[in-house]
Amino acid sequence: MYKLSHWLTIVLAALLPWHGAITVFLPEPFRWWKEGIILLLIGLVLWSEWRAAESGKKFKFTIAEFCALGFIILGGALAATSTDVPTASIAMRYLSLPLLMYFIWSIWFQNPKNSRIKHLELFAQVFIPSCLLATAFGFWITNLGGADLVQNFYSTTISSWVPGQAIPLWHEINGIARLQGASSGPIEFSHLLIAALALVPLLKRGSIQSSILVLVLVAGIGLSASRAALLGAIIILAWWGWKALPPKISRKEVALTGILLGILGLLFVGTQTTVLQRAGTNEHFTRPIAAFVAGTDNLIQGHIGQWGPAARGKNLAEHNSDQAPIAENVFADWWVQLGILGLAFGLGWFVAVLTGLSSYGIGFGIATIVLVNFATVFDMTPIALTWGTILAMWQRDEKIKKVKKVTKKKTKK
Repeated sequence: MYKLSHWLTIVLAALLPWHGAITVFLPEPFRWWKEGIILLLIGLVLWSEWRAAESGKKFKFTIAEFCALGFIILGGALAATSTDVPTASIAMRYLSLPLLMYFIWSIWFQNPKNSRIKHLELFAQVFIPSCLLATAFGFWITNLGGADLVQNFYSTTISSWVPGQAIPLWHEINGIARLQGASSGPIEFSHLLIAALALVPLLKRGSIQSSILVLVLVAGIGLSASRAALLGAIIILAWWGWKALPPKISRKEVALTGILLGILGLLFVGTQTTVLQRAGTNEHFTRPIAAFVAGTDNLIQGHIGQWGPAARGKNLAEHNSDQAPIAENVFADWWVQLGILGLAFGLGWFVAVLTGLSSYGIGFGIATIVLVNFATVFDMTPIALTWGTILAMWQRDEKIKKVKKVTKKKTKK
């Protein structure tokens, strides 16, 4: 059973960057692969806790686990008592995925036999190559004629992000095709590359190999033309250079990558316009404000299902329009949909998780703070699952250290 968690980690890491392509090219049942992984992980956790209870172990929640569970229970209760249960349930699925994934993995790692760092290293070893292959796939589609071969698939495929909405072959900005790899869109793709970039120090590679990996990932982020992802990459590179530089990467290489990042930002984000003049820029500031204002109308029950992808899917089905209010900020989304208690549980989880990150993970945590304030990124399923998994695996494992110390003392005696 313990080996099963390693295999599930491998499958999860391999398929997350390819979820969009899986949705496009494979039959309908295959899009539920991620739910199958979650159910298997839940089964593993239940088995582990049952065995622990048999041996007399007392179960205790950490603060992050308590807040995550409170968030899930509260959201489930609000969805069940909503006037539109189906739409509210879909909304809760999007809202809860990162916390649910974190909760499952975190409970699994309460057993000292289940090493966080080994799982994270295994995840990185599979996830990063998968992201690189997805980057090559996206480049083939947008620049090497692959679009002609896959056009028919993309034109009829339904997105898993907005139920009922077709996945576009690519997005454009100022006439330039934005790289989206094997994902449903450039935002999802670029944020997956952010996670891959943050995990590079965990790979056992030489200086040149690590530098090439970083350069390719940064280039992919630049070609996606995601301003938030570019900023996230800068934060991670800055953290390496200032506080926790990976041993296999020199400061010169970090500086070179930073220069490349700036050039790509100017070329692919600033083409024909300034960053601030880009369409939709103001909405990243006005929509969160609107969401917080709307949330004051119902502080306890919130407006679950009336914002985000669930509301867009309902509007698309009923009125053939995918327009619906979007918070463009994860905290504002929690507030408007789940009320003050939902925001409290969500913030409690977020703070507890970020303060528990190990040294290399802190750069990823800082980048996450920025990213969740620019968009409701957890609405995208692969992002939610990736972040929930990495945040759970990158925690400082004080329990394991204490167990080792106690064991050493007993051995001396």
